[in-house]
Amino acid sequence: MIGDDMSKPNIKIAQTEQDHLAWIFGCICGVRPGALGVYREDKSIYLRWKHIQIRRETATNGRFEGRFTAYCLFTNLKSRNVKVSRPGRYNQLRLTVRSPRSPNLIPLSLPHRLLVILVRRGFLRDYTSIDELLVGKHVKILIKQEFMEQPVMLKSSPHRILLADSPRTVDHYTKYLKRVAIRCGLGAGTMYTWRNKASTEVARAVRPDKARLFMNHSAKSKTFEEDYDQAEYDLDVTVIALSEDHLAGAQSLRGESSPALYRATIPPRGTPVHKAFVETLVFKNEFYCQAMAEGHSHEARLHRIALRRQANQAWEEYHRKLSEDQLTMDQVKKRVKELRSSPRLMSHGQSIMSDTLTVADAGEG
Repeated sequence: MIGDDMSKPNIKIAQTEQDHLAWIFGCICGVRPGALGVYREDKSIYLRWKHIQIRRETATNGRFEGRFTAYCLFTNLKSRNVKVSRPGRYNQLRLTVRSPRSPNLIPLSLPHRLLVILVRRGFLRDYTSIDELLVGKHVKILIKQEFMEQPVMLKSSPHRILLADSPRTVDHYTKYLKRVAIRCGLGAGTMYTWRNKASTEVARAVRPDKARLFMNHSAKSKTFEEDYDQAEYDLDVTVIALSEDHLAGAQSLRGESSPALYRATIPPRGTPVHKAFVETLVFKNEFYCQAMAEGHSHEARLHRIALRRQANQAWEEYHRKLSEDQLTMDQVKKRVKELRSSPRLMSHGQSIMSDTLTVADAGEG
């Protein structure tokens, strides 16, 4: 999704970086959109820079190898009704998020993405560029005091220009994520898709009670098991029944069932074929034709808007089913190769990491 979004023509990089940062928050931290932006009912609670601390990581040999750790405090975790949120620590969540160990995964690094945005906005106290940051000596990366109350996620104008001091609304995250997911052939996903998966992985890695803490649920709650746990998604019942290595089977099935491998190829909208498809469905509708015939232009316009929306959904569903029925093993192999190699967005992350390692090696020598 990130690679596809970055390949769009005429993207606004500052705006796009924000959207991708929200996705990383959802994928790694499993937070709801309300933990990042504001609801229309209460515009005072949102993620601010004072809730973020970033430190350098050092390897076991004491060297800095380009990795950072972010300490994040989320202060709005439950719902848009702030009054019913539980008091005290249950209304907050602190997470320690480290950089990935693999250089290929740096574009999915939450600390690195935060730092890039901080540098772009000029919010760091001691550094003004990525190059300075990578060769710096401060363990704690300080944010200028005057920007601590600023929102991490900024609202944008209709022309996608970021507006200082204005936090982004929650609705944007859901709408934009759905739009990009559909364009990539993955269906209409939401931030809760990542929240479900993140909590399931935490439960597997440690214990379900830790997953409840991760999700800000009470210790006695069964919400995780009833609504979030995706244990059956990649459960290989064959290896369990036949006493084979179920851990290895689960890892294999998890990779084989990746939605990225079986994503649909949906032709873009706006082409002559798409327009003909939409217009055919619109002009076949008897209510629209009747409104047009009787001269009810306003009513006809409302019908046309609703019908175009339905036609676009039908277009996507048709091509999703077509892709599923016509998918070949050669296509799957090609996608596996693409996932294992560095996609388009990885080149920037790899250059940052290679530059960092070079600097570290020079300092060590």
